[in-house]
Amino acid sequence: MSETADAVRRRLPREAARRRQAVATLRLAEAVARYAADQVANGLAPEQARAAAIDAAGELAELAALLRKLTRLGPAKRRELALELGGLGWDKQRIAVRLGLSDRTVRYYFRPRSSTGQRLSRGETV
Repeated sequence: MSETADAVRRRLPREAARRRQAVATLRLAEAVARYAADQVANGLAPEQARAAAIDAAGELAELAALLRKLTRLGPAKRRELALELGGLGWDKQRIAVRLGLSDRTVRYYFRPRSSTGQRLSRGETV
């Protein structure tokens, strides 16, 4: 099913706004990392350096979560990407972290499915 011209006109500005917000978020992450590196390299005591690094890590984790939200894929694309990463040898936990999914969701993606795409019961095999 193709999109109507009206639907495309509504979608494109939203996508552009999300890209602008993603760029701003990435620039903020760069500034946070630079500031933390400068603080740690500036001769702080070990405890203060550790605290600066932990603070920066927390800020960067929040920014990473926002970026995942801004760039979130639809369910079919997420599953496809998870299976592709699994095929490259990534473990399920690493896939979950990278895609911003729960471990349970990633395990679900890797469950055996029939040729029709339906999940198989425990007793069935492909």
